[in-house]
Parts: sequence; C-alpha cells; structure tokens
Amino acid sequence: MALVATVDPGNENAIPWGYGTIGLGNNVTKVTQIMGDNVVLAYSDMIFMLENAAYLKEWGISMLEEAAQVFPAVLKYLGKDPNSTNPDDYKAALDVLKQIRPYIRQFSSSGYIDELAVGDLCMVYGFSGDVMIARKRAQEAKKTYEVNYFIPKGGAPAWFDLMVIPKDAPHPEEALAFINYIETPKRRGSTW
Repeated sequence: MALVATVDPGNENAIPWGYGTIGLGNNVTKVTQIMGDNVVLAYSDMIFMLENAAYLKEWGISMLEEAAQVFPAVLKYLGKDPNSTNPDDYKAALDVLKQIRPYIRQFSSSGYIDELAVGDLCMVYGFSGDVMIARKRAQEAKKTYEVNYFIPKGGAPAWFDLMVIPKDAPHPEEALAFINYIETPKRRGSTW
C-alpha cells in the first residue's frame, strides 16, 4: 500500500486490483547449459552485459518494447537512479542498449509468453505474470525444462492497476457495488 500511496496519498481513493514486477524470466535449463551451473540467474547483467547477451543470442532473448519499462532497468544496471532526469544517464543507458541490440531477438510486450513456454527463448525481460503464464504453459505441455522468474538483484520496477470512481461518475453507487463484487474472496481468487 506504500507504493499505492505515492499516487493516492493516504490510500483514500484507489483500490489495487492487479500488480506485479518487471524482471527476468528464463528457461533455467537452457541458460545453465549455456553459461554453466554456477550462473546467477537473478542478475540484470544476464541481459545487459554484452558478453552474456552474446552467449544467449542463439537461444533467444526478448526485451519489453516500451522505453518507459526498459530504461529504468538499464539505469539501475548502470548504478544510476532509475528515475533519473539527467540526459547523460539516458545516453549511457542508450549506449548499453545499442551494444546489446544485435543479440536481442525481439522487442515485445506479450509475444514472448508462448515463445518462452515452448523453448524458443531462453531469457526475457518481462512482466512477472507473463512469465508465470509461460511457466504454467510449459508445465502443462510437460516440457522437460524449467521456466522461472527472478527479480534482479538490487530490485525491479513494480506496477499496479487501481480501481477508482471518478468524482463525477453518473452512477457511483453501482460503481462501488462492482468494486465490492470484484473484491470478494471468491471473485478475487478466480482472477489468479
């Protein structure tokens, strides 16, 4: 709720509905085959370090396509403030992205789910929920590899969807009834 309070001071107007993080999803089996058993899968340098990106290229890397989601991660990797307003920080982040670009198979905000599930990708920088969907699909298909999600060492961006009722809503009582319905344990449990 502390994160929600950054956009809803006092947590008085918004109700969290969905939430997650942006981090590293990978085919653990493939990545350890390529890089060895001692590889630390939870480091963002798995994608942003040129050497590692080159190793993983053959097995497929996917990156989110939105700059607002990628640049904070690269800034964090560089040891800079992910919310920086310094143009030089963004130039440094852009340099990293230019260096690894030849090794990124795709920039996608959803296409990586099935590709990770079927083994066509070994590493993604993506949404936690999407990676967990890929993991479930791989398990359901009885794949012999393990798909996992890691929050990079040092942290990851978090996101949340909020339900609110605009102050000029024509039917605020009905809107509140809908929110109450969505928040019932039975209904809430069915969304996950």
